[in-house]
Amino acid sequence: MARLFRAHRFQFQPLEQACDGPYDGCLFWGNQIIMPESSRDKLTPEEWAPLIASELVYQRKLLEKRRLGLLIRILPLTAVYVIIPAVLWQLGILNLQGMTTVRGAPTPVSVAFFELYSGTALIFTMILYDVLGFRFNRQMRLKADAIAASMMSKAVFLSALEKIGRAFPSILTRGRPSLTYPPGRPSVEKRIEGIQAATSF
Repeated sequence: MARLFRAHRFQFQPLEQACDGPYDGCLFWGNQIIMPESSRDKLTPEEWAPLIASELVYQRKLLEKRRLGLLIRILPLTAVYVIIPAVLWQLGILNLQGMTTVRGAPTPVSVAFFELYSGTALIFTMILYDVLGFRFNRQMRLKADAIAASMMSKAVFLSALEKIGRAFPSILTRGRPSLTYPPGRPSVEKRIEGIQAATSF
């Protein structure tokens, strides 16, 4: 977990309350920038600039695309999940004949089954959102890095990430070193590779 500090014109003040934040980025709280206190002495203000720019691009430009992209990916899979038992039932492969008891009342097996199955569909959707969401987050953040690198100094951006990677080896090759660390972030190594690839053309 990274302790955070509030940055106002690069005058750093510790936060009064604890919250989780990334070592290689920042959070936005209203009109304030929240950055990890443990990274405060690792980078210069100039090196912080591309990291902040990348987060701004992600939050202001790519977040809506992330939501739309997830919706496009999740809805068809959820629809297939819901339709499969109905198709099997209509084909006679799934036998839902007879009656059962639900909350003390006689209920057709087919009704009871689909009520239960609709609940599992919600769980299935939530699992998809987590699995696909974290992966999509990483892709969007790498894209935000590429956009930020095209607007700012590539050398400074790479220098900042390399310093963070040396200071915090746990996030050099892994995007999430612990369960308390913010999910859906690419590793520092992937970020460096992404910037180099995006700016090599």
